[in-house]
Amino acid sequence: MSRYKNFNSTGIAPDGRLYAGDLNAIQDLKADVYDLTQNIGVNAITINESGLQLTHFGALEARLSGALRTDGILRGLGGLYAGSFTTAQRNGISSGLRPYGLIILNSDTNQLEWNSGTDGTPVWRPIGVPSLVGLLNTIPPATTVAPGSIFYATDNDALYRSDGTNWLRVGARAGEIVFNLDLNPRVGLLALQGQTWPGTTGIYAELWAAWGTRWPTNLPDIRGRMPVFVGGHADVAVIGNSDSLAVANRSPIHNHAYSLTFTRALSLPVTASGPLAQHNHQPNPPTEQILQATGSGEGILRGGSNSSGTHGQNETGGVINAATQTVSGTATGTVTGPVAGTIGLAGRGTDMVAYFTLQGYAKL
Repeated sequence: MSRYKNFNSTGIAPDGRLYAGDLNAIQDLKADVYDLTQNIGVNAITINESGLQLTHFGALEARLSGALRTDGILRGLGGLYAGSFTTAQRNGISSGLRPYGLIILNSDTNQLEWNSGTDGTPVWRPIGVPSLVGLLNTIPPATTVAPGSIFYATDNDALYRSDGTNWLRVGARAGEIVFNLDLNPRVGLLALQGQTWPGTTGIYAELWAAWGTRWPTNLPDIRGRMPVFVGGHADVAVIGNSDSLAVANRSPIHNHAYSLTFTRALSLPVTASGPLAQHNHQPNPPTEQILQATGSGEGILRGGSNSSGTHGQNETGGVINAATQTVSGTATGTVTGPVAGTIGLAGRGTDMVAYFTLQGYAKL
């Protein structure tokens, strides 16, 4: 501040006149229109219109009641701070105050957002591609984050990527089987022991969507079982088919039941002895017949021999009772019959593959 003129006191100014010192004091209280060395203290400055004021807002903070436009670069030596809005407050910004390119901080999503639309029709987009972390039930709508944004759900150990409309699962999907040597499943894995479903919503919703139709009540039980891929045989034609054995009876060491039918042609030497069954003989006609008179008017018809050699048999009433005879020779024929049984030692067979025991889990 500078004085226009210095007044020197020469006496007492009567009748309300000003002293020289008073005039000097008045000048000292008035700021120069242009003086780069002066320091002016004010409470508020009105700029051209009553609604546009520069005022004191708080400790070491000023406030401009209207918009500020700069023709050059705006430098924030302590940083730049965007206004904080909830989603509802952001959507309530009046027309005329939300131009294209406006940047705000959304306190609901903890993201900087900018208006990629127009003042009349704003479209709020996150700045950058943020990586979000939280429980699955805290995942924001995919439409409120930038396409490509990543969300890591800590309670099911899964990554999701937004395409701007939907969240897409990244990496291992729900229902994939994980094998390891840990009996205590880590976060995001579920043991498959035939237990009832622990839930069908939240972190279990995706697994339920994949498996709920096939296993609506209990989860599958893979304990003590080896995986077999789907094939053409009825036993393996459907996913989830199993041996139906109780868990205590499942073992890679097993028996083999068999049932066979064989046919074999035989030719064996045979020697046997014993009484022959009773049988009849029909004698052959004799080779010659002689009528011999007995002298009493009767005659006897003698017949000749019908075979040579002797015939050791007794004939009674036309039935020959044979004595014990010995027969020898060769027996030939075909033998057919079933063979069935179980192959195995001490109740369990040794026909097995080499194996190593693991634990299996389903990915949530």
